[in-house]
Amino acid sequence: MLSRRRGLTLIELLTVISIVAILIGLLLPAVQQAREAARRAACVGNLRQLGIAVAAYEQASGVYPPAIIWSGRGIVLTGNGIAVPGTVDVAGDGSNWQGDQFRPGFFAMLLPQLEQETLYASWNVAIPVSAPANSTARGVTLGVMTCPSDPFASASNPGTIQGGNWARGCYAVNAGPNARCLATPLPLPIIGRLVNCAPNVGGPTLGPGIEIAPANPLTMNQAWGAGIAGLNKCFGNADIRDGLSQTVAVDEIRSGLNGADRRGIWALPMIGSSITLGSGSYNSGGLPPDVCRPEADQIQGCGAALQAAGSSAISQCMPCADLGGSFLATSRSRHPGGVQVLALDGSARFVRHEIAINVWSAIHTRDWGEIDAGSF
Repeated sequence: MLSRRRGLTLIELLTVISIVAILIGLLLPAVQQAREAARRAACVGNLRQLGIAVAAYEQASGVYPPAIIWSGRGIVLTGNGIAVPGTVDVAGDGSNWQGDQFRPGFFAMLLPQLEQETLYASWNVAIPVSAPANSTARGVTLGVMTCPSDPFASASNPGTIQGGNWARGCYAVNAGPNARCLATPLPLPIIGRLVNCAPNVGGPTLGPGIEIAPANPLTMNQAWGAGIAGLNKCFGNADIRDGLSQTVAVDEIRSGLNGADRRGIWALPMIGSSITLGSGSYNSGGLPPDVCRPEADQIQGCGAALQAAGSSAISQCMPCADLGGSFLATSRSRHPGGVQVLALDGSARFVRHEIAINVWSAIHTRDWGEIDAGSF
């Protein structure tokens, strides 16, 4: 007699399906964690390459590259504090490129040390970065400048401000944790009061400010904070009295969510694009990494970026504030739990969100000697 094959009952089938679903649920987070670990490792590799390039540049030149090469007077703003002249430029406000004052910045100057000699040679450094003749060069997506954890750091999401074709980036040179004001009293009308936030002298609301030279902001040609690079201002190893291992050279940042968002553009030498400024203790009650408060990124053109982003600016933890210029920008990443930074000794380190705010400030200064940051 032939035996009948017994199939699965409905209950057995549902049990099998449930077990498979549970296994998938257990495995999926592990797979995602493994993928993020690989992406994070790639970001560490990028930072180490940048560290080698910075060291090579300093060895050849005696200094690190400036954060911004800037020509001309720029625009002076008044308010509670004062914008460093040049922070608002036509590369930021969309005017005709011929009025732009920005020339190549920190990362463009590192191109030869990053084995990008041909790209560097294609720059016309005598004209603004926003000029049509520099469109091709500024539109090159560089693997060493993008972190695969950031889905917006791709060629499909170029910056569209001032001439367009701005390639994305995920790293920014540290200009310091300074307060959003100039370091010396100025004979200019400031709404409410004159701001005096001299270096290393903290005020009730504003701490150490930005230094300028000459002292008159209408004729200034240099501006710098406590970081490793400034506007037409360079520093070298001899200036890093806090120690190379305890001073951040490069912060991780996130690319803008849309073309109008200038954050994360490697070739644009502006705060928020390729420069961090103001992280730490001295602004808005303290600005740690990845903070989701609008005042942490005070950037030119924020209104247009927010309008294009809609509700995703909040859900993606990428809010910003537009106070008429680019004043502050903090470190950001898509890595769970923190951000990665490059120290001047060439080491790449992971900084957790819970880092003490005074330590976060201290590792962004080159010579203030506030505390021993230790193994931050």
